[in-house]
Amino acid sequence: MRIAHIFSRFKTYSGAEHLCFRWLREGIRYGDRLTVITRYLPSELVDHVPDDVNVRTLRWAHVPTRYHFLESICDVLYSPFLFFLVPNDTDVDVYWNDNTLASLFLDSLVRRKPRVFYCLQLPHFAYGQTGLVTRSYPPLSWLVPLLVPMYRWLDRLFARRADSIVAISKMVSQDCRRVYRRSVVPTAGPGIDLPRAGIIGPLFIRRTLPVKTDQVLLTAGKLIPKKNFDMFVRVVHMLRRDGLDVTGVIIGDGPLRERILGLIRSLDLEGYCLMTGFVEAYDDVLRLMSGATIYVYLERNVPFGLTPLEAGSVGVPTVTFAGGGVEETIVDGENGCKLPIEYGAEEVAAAVGALLTGPPEELARLGRNGQVHAKRWTWDRSYDRFRKHVASVAAANPRSILRMACNSWVLSDSSSAIPLLSMTLHFSSWSALNASAEHSVVGIPWPGSPAVYPSLPGPNKSMARVGVSIRCNWHLLAV
Repeated sequence: MRIAHIFSRFKTYSGAEHLCFRWLREGIRYGDRLTVITRYLPSELVDHVPDDVNVRTLRWAHVPTRYHFLESICDVLYSPFLFFLVPNDTDVDVYWNDNTLASLFLDSLVRRKPRVFYCLQLPHFAYGQTGLVTRSYPPLSWLVPLLVPMYRWLDRLFARRADSIVAISKMVSQDCRRVYRRSVVPTAGPGIDLPRAGIIGPLFIRRTLPVKTDQVLLTAGKLIPKKNFDMFVRVVHMLRRDGLDVTGVIIGDGPLRERILGLIRSLDLEGYCLMTGFVEAYDDVLRLMSGATIYVYLERNVPFGLTPLEAGSVGVPTVTFAGGGVEETIVDGENGCKLPIEYGAEEVAAAVGALLTGPPEELARLGRNGQVHAKRWTWDRSYDRFRKHVASVAAANPRSILRMACNSWVLSDSSSAIPLLSMTLHFSSWSALNASAEHSVVGIPWPGSPAVYPSLPGPNKSMARVGVSIRCNWHLLAV
């Protein structure tokens, strides 16, 4: 099967990027012909792309900066240009998340072939977390409340042009059905990389970091507001205030790094709340996790909840909030503890403290169950679910036999130089139609120019081609 993956921007080998890279590997194993279209692929991530995958990038796009919110806006602005890189001969095109939907919409105007929108989460700044985002990245983010109504309208308009929407989890599937008014939104979640032999052990974290205590709380992720790393720091502070000798470790980097460091200093936690920065090697992430006593995951309504699975794979139980994607990855009392979503730092600290002061056998039992549970989330099963959905969409939406090819921008008259968009109707298999119809042109002129021009099979001295080839979808223009 020929599949194109349209992915706005690759940043690090984590999260959605990790998922995409692993699916590319599984797709090659299946024998699929794969193409990746993206605004930017860092040189350090090129080795994660299988050799047989064709990669197309916007070579003229700027190199992303460290300004998270600004680059998120740029992802959306670059999206329409990704459309020009999508191959014509794929069986199905997969658009990853909302920041590629403008490209999906354009593709729906000009090509008649199946399109899948793979939704990792709804754009949180537009649905439910507008206030949080507005406060987090001033002054540019102060414009968010003004942009939300238009963005919601465009988001729904563009998403409805997809032939199918596939969600990363049951929670995201419910959101998509509600927002995009779909009766069916299947799910295809990620797998996890199970630890290799020799990865698990408590010594690596103590050799790597200046950990002074027997008990370690660990959390990981991009340092952005919704991850609630400030709450994690306060939980560590409250536990130490109550006499528990613990160290907190934060794995990850992001725009809130300095703010979190400032909170650590203000609470006098230097030496007892440690930040590793971004850890490039995935094995090292698992090594650090395996040295923790408890993994603390404080994002609310998370789309999936992958890191609790990864913690479980190295035998570390998780404390997290109920709801969202963790409903699929954490079983309360079996491989972790789920707390009411309205809990604050005080209640989280109390729950974590109860586990730390409880019988060691209970933590060990939760850790063993986590390892068993993690083995169910394999990459071959993950990609197999995704591929079945994609194949069913391709089978149910064959290519249309009526297609419109917008050949060029045409100068209608050498003296007036008025642009005209010429569209040639191609009838590939309608035997009842005369073959000469292939040479007819329907003109969409600018004001003042003639409506229809004859298309000549050879060079036309009165017309000059001055643009790139574009394709248009007949049935949409007829609506």
